[in-house]
Amino acid sequence: MKILLVQPFGHCTGHHSIYTEKLTKALIKTGQEVHLATFSGFIEQWTENLPVQHKSFLSPVSKFKSFFIRLRKFEKLFPVVATIESLLTFLVPVRAKGLNHYDVIHVI
Repeated sequence: MKILLVQPFGHCTGHHSIYTEKLTKALIKTGQEVHLATFSGFIEQWTENLPVQHKSFLSPVSKFKSFFIRLRKFEKLFPVVATIESLLTFLVPVRAKGLNHYDVIHVI
């Protein structure tokens, strides 16, 4: 079974991805094929030694990432920026193979 886990905010301080990490490891242990879609990676580097396909909308070192981080500091813009990041994260699997490619899509 192909499972897509979508986590738009794994790159944000204060949004620890422990749930995503444990869920991914448990699914792999049961023999599932797990794919991760993020906006700009994770703060922690726990995906490196796992057989998981991880794609991000932005590179963790992208100059656009710092632009979004600066926008998040404006309290009134935060909901707008978070919505944009979420929508852009969904473009990752759509650009790659489309959403019909997956049996399960779980948004975290």
